Amino acid sequence: MQSVSSATAQGGIGGFGFDNAKAGVGGAALLVDVVSGHSNGGALTLDQDASGGLGGSTNRTSNGGFVGAATSTLHFDDTLKAVHSALVTTNVTATGGAAEAVQRISSDVLAGNGGAATAFADITATAVSLDVTATGGRPGTAFVGGLAGSATATAIGHAGGQVDVHVTASGGLGTASSGLATVAASSLTGTIHATASATTVPGVLVGHVDADASSTLKGAVAALDSGADVARAGLGLAIAPMDTTSQSVALITGAPVAADVAGVLAANAAIKAAFTTPSQSFFAIGELGGRYSVAGHGSELAPVRHRG
Repeated sequence: MQSVSSATAQGGIGGFGFDNAKAGVGGAALLVDVVSGHSNGGALTLDQDASGGLGGSTNRTSNGGFVGAATSTLHFDDTLKAVHSALVTTNVTATGGAAEAVQRISSDVLAGNGGAATAFADITATAVSLDVTATGGRPGTAFVGGLAGSATATAIGHAGGQVDVHVTASGGLGTASSGLATVAASSLTGTIHATASATTVPGVLVGHVDADASSTLKGAVAALDSGADVARAGLGLAIAPMDTTSQSVALITGAPVAADVAGVLAANAAIKAAFTTPSQSFFAIGELGGRYSVAGHGSELAPVRHRG
């Protein structure tokens, strides 16, 4: 038997502000534990998708409208059912609303920020296939442009057999774009994978960065393996703290702020010695790392990568 349960929420669109009227606000979208189901030993699919509404525009002196944030959160434990599903496939998605362009370009008119997106899932089953995706909203354009919507995606998967978990966080297209993807899982065998990206407008020296961390789980019958991966990407923001506990780590900040650059140079004489020219540029600061999982058996892979 195959069963499917799905839910979608879409925030409303903000109205247009005519003749000094304020631009309308995009509606927020919130889904919390909306989908559920059972398959009586078959395959169960759960889909939950939230999208924030677009912010309104204006043709006069008002600022661009605020956009709707999107949050999609799901907790589900199939092992509480009388008959367990053979496989639970889950897709949880959140997309922040985009801001519209302001038609009157003036120094006193501000564009709206992109909507934040937060996606979270915690799934327990005999076998788990889990995808969690968050995409930040695009900011509006004006004389003073808005900030990109942040994206945060988190997934937790528990399975007595196979688990495959993929988490993607893509910051909105614009200034201060950022994405944070975190995944944790325990199982007999499986893979976990976290991807984050940040992108700004064309024509900027450092316009895109992304980070990718993945690892494998290999447990034994009497001892399930567990692990956690994290990927973070940002542009023009403070760097993330060092991560010394996750199984795979990929962190990158493009166009880092001056204080973070100074901190790295002060802490590492070798790096400082390599940057001695007066016109030096620092494109990015990052961290890559990997280690063996908590209760692994045999060889494991923990590939990590970041790119700008």
